[in-house]
Amino acid sequence: MAITVPDANALPKIAPMMAALGAHLCGPACQDYHRAWGFLRLYGTLPAVGRDHEILLSTLRSEIRGGRRNVLVSGSADAGILAYVLESLRSEDATGRVAVVDRCPTPLAVNTWYAAQIGWPIETWCGSVQDYCGRGFELVVAHNFLNSIAPGDRPSICQSWHDALKPGGRVAMITQIKPAGEECGLRFDANKTALLIDDLLQARKGSKHADLISAEELAVIATSFAEARYSYRLRQRSDITGPLEAAGLRVLEYRDYRPSLETSNAELKRTRLVVIAERPE
Repeated sequence: MAITVPDANALPKIAPMMAALGAHLCGPACQDYHRAWGFLRLYGTLPAVGRDHEILLSTLRSEIRGGRRNVLVSGSADAGILAYVLESLRSEDATGRVAVVDRCPTPLAVNTWYAAQIGWPIETWCGSVQDYCGRGFELVVAHNFLNSIAPGDRPSICQSWHDALKPGGRVAMITQIKPAGEECGLRFDANKTALLIDDLLQARKGSKHADLISAEELAVIATSFAEARYSYRLRQRSDITGPLEAAGLRVLEYRDYRPSLETSNAELKRTRLVVIAERPE
């Protein structure tokens, strides 16, 4: 069964929006990432949040049913995680305060636009979550976040989550352990980059949204995206639980699951992690 992500109908507008905004709002560190990201999702080349579809919905709905309705989204490539938060609140007939924090104005602009289409007011804050002073949240959602943070900065990130939460509030994190390889390395080598571009151009060719971007421009921005995608590895459990516990958060759940994504790509089916941590009462 094909997965339909909550923001699927918005992606044809989000992809060119991000490409345009990224050219003007992004800094050098994230411009290639944000200009290409919407098209990678639109054409289905990277599963992004769709890989975690079932676990995102089940985790968020469970936390919302438990009374945690004021939600902070920590880090946002686009509106994908926000869409899951709003869909989960709606499905549980719940209302709450929702805020999104990111270092770049491009995804924040997209989140604001998406929320307006849904008719749900949100707060946004541009900067590091380490400097965010919002308080009173009951749930922090962090999807593939700590792997973008240098090990030395993880304790202060987790401390910021702790401080943003009410006592009894929780962090819901979905991420992945990668024991082998360099601590910080490229996600795509030359071979993977070539395969990504080939798959992307084929997907565009077969899409009803092919006219949103030329094949030539798409190849350029997607190549730049792949060639600059560095990430930090979370090698073992303590890389995640250590910073959480150092910040005074109690780890309640640490379990792995295997995505039910329909793909022949073994890397995309790799075991993922769900981590729930709580600020004690």
